Amino acid sequence: MDDYFAKITASVNERDLPLTVWLPHSSGRDFVNASFNEYPINKIILSGKLGSNWYPLRHWLGIYQQDHRDIMDVYQHSGYYVADNQSAIYASYLRSYRTGITTTLIFQYVIAKIFEIPSTGTLLAVNRDVAPLLAALGMNEGEHYIGFDRRDPEEIVWWVNDPRNWPEIDRIRRAGMELVREKHLVTNRVKALDLFMMEGEAVYQNPPALHLKSPCPSKALPDEHECQTRFDRESFYKCDRWFCGAHSILH
Repeated sequence: MDDYFAKITASVNERDLPLTVWLPHSSGRDFVNASFNEYPINKIILSGKLGSNWYPLRHWLGIYQQDHRDIMDVYQHSGYYVADNQSAIYASYLRSYRTGITTTLIFQYVIAKIFEIPSTGTLLAVNRDVAPLLAALGMNEGEHYIGFDRRDPEEIVWWVNDPRNWPEIDRIRRAGMELVREKHLVTNRVKALDLFMMEGEAVYQNPPALHLKSPCPSKALPDEHECQTRFDRESFYKCDRWFCGAHSILH
């Protein structure tokens, strides 16, 4: 993805390129107003938009859930313009479960759910394509969350549902909750933005040697050529529609 943005921005007039700073997503106050759940539901909760265009792997998990309702529930996406109490309701659902599973988009973007899920005390399970970026934020696989292979998400589904693994899961989800509540809330991002504006100092830094790989193939798109074609098309649209040009602020 870094290679892609390097290419696409090369065709943009320099005056249209804003000064950029990485300000990752975060978790809000509605997700941190309850204590650690010692007695969660022993199932996985899958939440978020399930569209197959930008979220093909999550969409596959939604289809998988239909035949595995005994181990996985779905919390339907409520949209982006919702009632004021919607995030509090969503947070209460999250913290009720031992594990919350999510995925990046078709490209490796650190979405808000990566912080919202663990901030409630629920174990975060996410495809490990995003692991280098999370490590740069102090979130380590096996310590604060668990990762899974985008080509075989079923393995982690059965692992988290094995009672023999629950003590380890509880240790990880507690550590993840503590880390996010300390370092990855909206208030942390506001302070980071203020520091950047006032002192020119960037709190969050990409790893110097970061090179995100193509998300192809995956369980949802097993044909590598088809997957790569989809990735190229959707990435160009996403960049052109939201990220690149005079009205963009990369964050």
